[in-house]
Amino acid sequence: LIMGLAVTAGFLLPVPWLLVATLVISAIFAGSLEYFLKFSQANWIPFVLAVFLAVRATVETRFGTGAFKLGPRAVSPGLALFAYPAIVYLTVLVASGVANQIPGSQAFAAVKNYLMMWGVLVALVTLPLHERTFKALWRAVVIIGALQLPSTMSR
Repeated sequence: LIMGLAVTAGFLLPVPWLLVATLVISAIFAGSLEYFLKFSQANWIPFVLAVFLAVRATVETRFGTGAFKLGPRAVSPGLALFAYPAIVYLTVLVASGVANQIPGSQAFAAVKNYLMMWGVLVALVTLPLHERTFKALWRAVVIIGALQLPSTMSR
């Protein structure tokens, strides 16, 4: 029931809201599950949310469905400057996995660990986000920091 509601909400929320929700859920919900309840599988929640966010952003950019109705872009600006180090990073990641002949399960875990929040990067690169989205993200960072401060000071 909870998973069904989460998936439905993920498809109905506009992508900027989903971006903020990914940050909040990853930092507060998944982090609390893992840290306080010692539920180690909670570290999959941010990865799954980021992948879902990347799929939603790509679909909305490509097909113009959902909240944005984007359509084709008039100007193709080319690769952003941070894309080049990202490509080098991915190349080294794949080459080292191939060179070391790692098993498939280990490769899957490596992708989760090394590319955990790249779905957020895909959303930021592909969608025309507005200033209010970035303000909401920064507000969420400040609120999350304030919520987590008491637990970090008690240690």
